[in-house]
Amino acid sequence: MVQFFVGPGVSSSRFNIAFSNTAGNVGDSDSLNEWLTGISIKAGSITKLTRNIDLLLTYQFTQYNSIAGVQMEPLSEDTLRGSYKPNVNTVLIGFKVHPSDEITKDT
Repeated sequence: MVQFFVGPGVSSSRFNIAFSNTAGNVGDSDSLNEWLTGISIKAGSITKLTRNIDLLLTYQFTQYNSIAGVQMEPLSEDTLRGSYKPNVNTVLIGFKVHPSDEITKDT
């Protein structure tokens, strides 16, 4: 028997964005590190392999809030601006183990 599921989700992830040096590789650009929160939709299926083990297959699409960065180059005094809105596609495959529901005792 196969069961299907769909549902929303919320996740938080740290994004590291590295700016490259400019002005002939003489500039002093920095990187941008931020925690972003995203809203996702999940869909998947569950298949029973044995009495105590299920196989799960899940797809998740997450769109995170946007992040913007501004850096100034010390030699040219030019500014670098960037705006990012990450989207993440994730596929998960896993096993779900159910402990035995019945505890038997010989008397």
